[in-house]
Amino acid sequence: MTRGTHERIRDTAVELLITEGVTGFTIDELCRRSRVAKTTIYRHWPSVHDLLVDTVASQIEHLPTPDTGALRSDLGVLFGQVMSMPEIIGKRRMMLGVMQAATDDQDLRHALNKLTRERSLPVRNVLHHARKRGELVDGIAIDHAVDLIEGPIVYRYMIRGDAFDQHDLDAILDLVVAGLTRPPDTPPA
Repeated sequence: MTRGTHERIRDTAVELLITEGVTGFTIDELCRRSRVAKTTIYRHWPSVHDLLVDTVASQIEHLPTPDTGALRSDLGVLFGQVMSMPEIIGKRRMMLGVMQAATDDQDLRHALNKLTRERSLPVRNVLHHARKRGELVDGIAIDHAVDLIEGPIVYRYMIRGDAFDQHDLDAILDLVVAGLTRPPDTPPA
């Protein structure tokens, strides 16, 4: 398959998933919209499930891990990159549909969990750097810290559907970081 054909299939699959949801995400409809033969698609994706997982994976932005020397500024840089991503509304619709479908599809749930864990790697790396610098309160598990950081942002965006600006992001990050870090003059235990 040529790179152009692969990109056309991927772009059409993303559009299809956003506009029609998981239930309307079919190989037949993808073929009709992309004008690519079924045999070509099945040669590279053995099932609609494989194509669905690959489509979602293609939308996970691989962000570099910032290392500014401080947890708060690292998180500001990282989530500033996330906020500047294009097409965030379509991705919200796509992810909500996939999350709903994953409640009844164990394979899709596992794939989604893997993608979610991969997407949170920069946050984990930032936290590991902060731990090495002695910024984190003793005893905080990295998984719990990731939940504390991503939870309010994901809830506000995915569940409530609220748009938020830099001021809102700063307020959320300030509150979360205050709960994760030791006061400036407190030495590590």
